[in-house]
Amino acid sequence: MADMNSDMVEADDNVVMDGDFFDHEPSKTEKLDMRKANKPPSEWLKLLCRDWVVDNEALVDSVDEKFLIYKSYLKGMMSPQLLCRLSIPHAKDSSVDGSATASTPVDLWGVLGIDDDFDKAYIIAQIERFSSLYNIRGQPPSDDVEGIFGEHLSTSVDQATAAAAAAGIAVSPQGVVIPSTAWNLDPTAAAAAAAAAAAAADVNNTAGKLTKKQAAEVSKAHKMAKDAERALEVERKQTQKREQRRLSVERKEQRARERETIAVRKASERATRDATREERRRKKLEIRLQREKFAQEQKEAALKRAAELVASNRVPIEITRGSAAAKAAANAAVAAVGVPVPTPEEEALQKKSRSSIVVSTASDLHRIVTHAKNLWTKYNAIAKEHNQKVNWITVARELGIHVKVREKYQRMHSRAEQRGFDWKKNGHWKIKDHPQIFLEPTQAEQKAKMPPPPPDPATTVLIDHSEASKDMVDQVTNDAVAAAAAVVDAAGVKVEGVAGDHEVPTDETATAAAAA
Repeated sequence: MADMNSDMVEADDNVVMDGDFFDHEPSKTEKLDMRKANKPPSEWLKLLCRDWVVDNEALVDSVDEKFLIYKSYLKGMMSPQLLCRLSIPHAKDSSVDGSATASTPVDLWGVLGIDDDFDKAYIIAQIERFSSLYNIRGQPPSDDVEGIFGEHLSTSVDQATAAAAAAGIAVSPQGVVIPSTAWNLDPTAAAAAAAAAAAAADVNNTAGKLTKKQAAEVSKAHKMAKDAERALEVERKQTQKREQRRLSVERKEQRARERETIAVRKASERATRDATREERRRKKLEIRLQREKFAQEQKEAALKRAAELVASNRVPIEITRGSAAAKAAANAAVAAVGVPVPTPEEEALQKKSRSSIVVSTASDLHRIVTHAKNLWTKYNAIAKEHNQKVNWITVARELGIHVKVREKYQRMHSRAEQRGFDWKKNGHWKIKDHPQIFLEPTQAEQKAKMPPPPPDPATTVLIDHSEASKDMVDQVTNDAVAAAAAVVDAAGVKVEGVAGDHEVPTDETATAAAAA
C-alpha cells in the first residue's frame, strides 16, 4: 500500500512538473488509483493549489501538524473522499419557498489555520474541480465494477437469470445490466445474488437437480429479495408519511400565520377606529365647549345690555305716544328713507332669531326677572305721565326675549321665592338639577287648576218625566202664576186679558204695598 501511494505521489509530481494538474485528462486506471490514494492535507494543497502554496508556504507547513492534533486517529492522512466531503458544500432540503441552502459539516480549512474567506473559497473551488475531474464522489467506473464483482457474477446470461431476478437485477441478451441502485447493495446481498447465479448455473448443468446447499442458497436469495422489497415498501410508506406530516405542519403554520396576520390587521383596524372615534369625540367636545362659551358670553352681554337699559334714559315711543302712533311714525320714517315697509304677513313669515338670554342657573333667572321688574316699573311710571299703559310685551321686546318666555321665567322665580330660595348663597345651582324648586307647581297653583267639586246629592233635585212629576210641575206653575197675578192686582196695573179694571198707583205707598 505504501509503495502504491509513493508511486501515485511520484506520478502526481510528474504531472505537476509537466504542467497544470487540471490540464491532464486522467484515464480509468488513474481515476481508480486516485480514489484509493491517501495524502496529508499539505500534499493535497500542493497538488490542487500549486500557485497558492507558493505564496503561503508558512500556512502549508503548519497544516499537517494542526490536522494531526485535530483528528489524531487519522494519522495525519486524508482520503480524497473525505477531502471532498468536508470541503464541498452539500445541498440541504428545500425550504417552504422553494429555495435550497448549502453548507459544510465542518469548517476544515478554518480549523487548519486558513482564516481568509477568499483563500478558503479558492481552495474549495479547486477541490470541486478535482472531484468533478476524477469523479471522486460519483459511481466507480465500469472496469472497477467488473474487478469487484467478477468472481461472483458470471458472463453467461442463462446462468445469471435466476440470481438477477432474485436480486432485482434486470438481464438482457447482451449481458447482465445492474441498475444504479445495485451499487447500494451490501456485500451480503451481492454474495447472495452470486450464489443464486451459481445455483442457477448448476441447475442447467445437472438437468434440473439441486443439491441441498444450492436449494438453501436459492431460498436464502429469495428471502433476502422479499425482505428488501418489504423494506423498500416500508421506507416508501414512511417517506410518504413524513411528507404528509411535513405538508400538514406547513399548512398549520400557514394557517397560524394567516390567523396572526388577520389578528394584527383587526387590531390595527380596531385601533384606527378607536383613534378616529376618540378624535371625533374630542372635536365634538371642543365644539360644544366653544358653543357653550360663546352662548355664555352672549348671555352675559345680553344681561349687561338689559342692566344698562334699566339704568339708561331710553324710553320706547309707544309709551309716550301710544302703540298706533309709534308704529305710524316708524313706518313714515322708514318710507322717507326709501326702504319698503314689510306687510304683517311678511313679518309673520320672517323667522325670529333666538334670544341670547338662555337661563341655566338660578343667578341668571334672578337677574333677568329683576331686570324685567325694574324695567316695567320704570316704563309704567313714565307711561302714567302720558296717560298710557305699559304691557309686558313692550318690556319683553326691550329685553330681547319673548313675552311667553318672560312669563315662564316669572313663574319659576315666584316658585323659588315661595319656597324660600337663597339667591346669593345658591345662585350657582342648575335649574334642571333642582326641578322641585323651580319647575314643580306650588300648592296654590295646584289648587287654582283643580276642577270644581261635584254637586252634593242631598241638595240636588233630579227631574223625573213621570206622571206625578208632571202634576207637581203644573201645580208649581199655577201657584207661581197666581202669585204673580196677586202682585199685579195689588199694584193696580191694568193688564189686557184679565177681568176687571186695575189702576197702577204711582206713589211710594202703593209701591211698598205691592212689594209686600
